[in-house]
Amino acid sequence: MGLIMPPITITYFGISCFLLDLQTVKILIDPGKKSLGRIKADFVYATHRHFDHTRGLNEFLEFNPESSVLICNEQVAKNYTKWGDRVKIIADGDLIERDQYKLEFIAVKHGVFSGELNIGIIVHSSSFSFGHLGDAISFDGFADKKLDMLAVPIVGMLTASPSRAIKELENFNKPLPIIVPMHWIWRRPKGFCRKLSEKFPEVRCIVPRKDEVIPY
Repeated sequence: MGLIMPPITITYFGISCFLLDLQTVKILIDPGKKSLGRIKADFVYATHRHFDHTRGLNEFLEFNPESSVLICNEQVAKNYTKWGDRVKIIADGDLIERDQYKLEFIAVKHGVFSGELNIGIIVHSSSFSFGHLGDAISFDGFADKKLDMLAVPIVGMLTASPSRAIKELENFNKPLPIIVPMHWIWRRPKGFCRKLSEKFPEVRCIVPRKDEVIPY
């Protein structure tokens, strides 16, 4: 019997960077290092304009073929006008729909910087949905969505803290199947997962290892 491939292969590259391989399309999210821009993908998405989420964007557009596109909000796009129509600007509530997948964009409040436009993304395949909050301090807009996995920032100040993240997750319609902490820097993601499991025993909390496919 052959191996059953997961509907999405998700690789974590540190901070807030993930590569989603849907078999028909590859989507890179928040490449915070130039080296991450040399990952081959069809789309790269930046949740907001901070350097630890965008440093690899120029490298991505230089390294990948002209058919590869940067998707971003208007604040990010201002720094990448030289790429012309390879930059697609999205706003809160926008959808990009294809036969094999759907991309949904939801604005969520950024920590500390009140004027920072932070737009999270949900990647839907036919049988799996992955959400990414960017540098969110509150998770409004995601609470009523059908999600199989959600990447949650926990560093605090710039994003939700571990305790704030758990409080935000309490507002969801029901506990999500899988939570993946990200953007933790000095925080302890395993400690976050322990506390989350005490609150929601049915939730799997996976601490991703850098450069490895997330097992789920």
